[in-house]
Amino acid sequence: MNVRQERHLIERVIHLLRILEENGIESESICEESLPKELLSSEDMESLQETFEFLRFMEEIPGGFLIYFAEGDGQVIYVNQSLLDIFQCKTRKEFRALTGNTFRGGRLS
Repeated sequence: MNVRQERHLIERVIHLLRILEENGIESESICEESLPKELLSSEDMESLQETFEFLRFMEEIPGGFLIYFAEGDGQVIYVNQSLLDIFQCKTRKEFRALTGNTFRGGRLS
């Protein structure tokens, strides 16, 4: 996989996470089969399997992992289960409340 393809995959993952967030769907409760297809474009549907494979990979990474926007307040858009465990949170909603949903709010002192 070349750098451009990787970037494109990350862009698709971020796009999917935004769709879930905008529709009040928690990413930990979603799987490829249960995702409401009416929320996705035909282009999204074509890459859905690869996008979910990457999301599953991020969940299995040993250690905490997150994706956040570097601009603005550093809004967190994804945290894996290991990071939730580190912060002693049961859900991503609990993590967002604890950290203010920002990278700055989630730094360990």
